[in-house]
Amino acid sequence: MREGRRLEWVVVLRGAAALWVFAFHIWLALGGLAVRFGLPFDFSFGLRSLFRAGYQGVDLFFVLSGFVIAWPFVAAREIRLDRYQVADFYQRRLLRIAPIYYVTIAVATVLMSAGLLRGTVDGWSIAAHLAFAQNFVPEWVASIRGVYWTLPTEMHFYLLFPLLLRFVDVDRPLRLAFLMIAAAIAYRWLLVWLGTRHGVWLTWTAAYLPGRIDQFGCGIAAACVVATARPEGKTVRASTVVLAGLLAVACLMLIGRNATTQLDFWFIAGPSIAGAGIAFFIAALGIYSNARPDASPARGSRTARLFHLLGDASLSIYLWHTFFIDLALLATLRFALDNTAKVALVIATVPVAILTSVVTYRLIEAPMIALSKSPAWRSRVRHFVDHVFMLPGRRASRRESD
Repeated sequence: MREGRRLEWVVVLRGAAALWVFAFHIWLALGGLAVRFGLPFDFSFGLRSLFRAGYQGVDLFFVLSGFVIAWPFVAAREIRLDRYQVADFYQRRLLRIAPIYYVTIAVATVLMSAGLLRGTVDGWSIAAHLAFAQNFVPEWVASIRGVYWTLPTEMHFYLLFPLLLRFVDVDRPLRLAFLMIAAAIAYRWLLVWLGTRHGVWLTWTAAYLPGRIDQFGCGIAAACVVATARPEGKTVRASTVVLAGLLAVACLMLIGRNATTQLDFWFIAGPSIAGAGIAFFIAALGIYSNARPDASPARGSRTARLFHLLGDASLSIYLWHTFFIDLALLATLRFALDNTAKVALVIATVPVAILTSVVTYRLIEAPMIALSKSPAWRSRVRHFVDHVFMLPGRRASRRESD
């Protein structure tokens, strides 16, 4: 893939994932299964299943994270990182997520204190959120914002990634993917066994690591497949990419439809099926884009610019959208609005949330991303690593020389 546009399609998919989660929460706010989409009859042409599966945009995020994080390393066949590379990796991931995440926590705390947002203002819970540790206590997971649970899962994967990368065989990526899938399925099965046989209910942890390591592993495997594909060799057709995408959506809709039954086959195997389906689509799309660089969406057209803008701001969209939905629902209750006004108010949150997200991306996310990549900052990180890992004797001799 050409530098500068190698992951353009990934940016678009990120935006699609964020909007799908957004659509799911709007659907819930408007009544969920009771929504008939303006039709006089109950049959909704699959729209109900599509919206119902919207929460699985998170699955798409996880697989994409595995792909994006692994891509530069597997493309360069650089699977053993030294301490400087590990530190640089950690600081880039932290500066990518933490600043906008902390800003939304601060805003949520103010709104909750003023009674304008549902949630619990608790010092320990806020501290746990700031440390990406709220998933360890069930009462804290959704105490501020329900969507925040994915951020610790992402960060914990980042912590593990340099170690996992050492076991990646770029030419045979399916081995590690199968091992991660087996580990995740075994963990989810163990949770079911503990709950049904011994009354130890830990099933809520299935959404976190190691319960979701399979989806990150599928993303890593997809990155290896795309990296080892030769443009001059066999490639995939556009029809194959479309079919792979339809297959992934069908898997997600099927799992979303059956996810209401707890502790069954879909609970144990569903995330792995979703991860494999998404990874197959990502690999097909990546190989297709690699072989046809001119087919990548250009930023020149208005439509392309819009999709890229949504993709760039996808993290902000994901973090902000429930704020506006909850504020709209609260306004509906306080002012006793009828259903028509409620629907209009909830739908109006879409442009407001997107505009807010674009602004915070430009003002907060983009500058922090630029900082994490700047030579001066990375040099400081390198000096910090030298200081931390320097032996006491060498440190003393260095002070004397200075």
